[in-house]
Amino acid sequence: MMKTILLVEDNTALGLAFQDTLKSANFQVIMASNGREALDLCQNNPVHIDLLLTDLIMPEMGGEELAAAILQIYPTLKIVIMSGYPDTDIRATSLKIQVHGWLKKPIALQNLLNTINSLIHDQGTAHQ
Repeated sequence: MMKTILLVEDNTALGLAFQDTLKSANFQVIMASNGREALDLCQNNPVHIDLLLTDLIMPEMGGEELAAAILQIYPTLKIVIMSGYPDTDIRATSLKIQVHGWLKKPIALQNLLNTINSLIHDQGTAHQ
């Protein structure tokens, strides 16, 4: 069964690169350009989502606020936060919300796939 990833990235070129990589690894990808758009997608058209892959800092609604809101809809959702900010900032965020993985930008596409595969298939927690 194909797994579905909600990808939220405000950098269009980066989002498309992540989307292509994930699709080539046989994931279904739902893409949004910010947290507000992603939350609207989930509220207005609820579909099964296996994992949320979101940038931390975005206009309108950031990754932390999105994750907290989306967990109200999908309480067991796996969450991976991406950020170009230092690890300490990312890990501080994880104390406030349920985060299963952290990816520091720039992200090697193989690391992206390894992190997601470990979470979806092994049901673990990934730290990069």
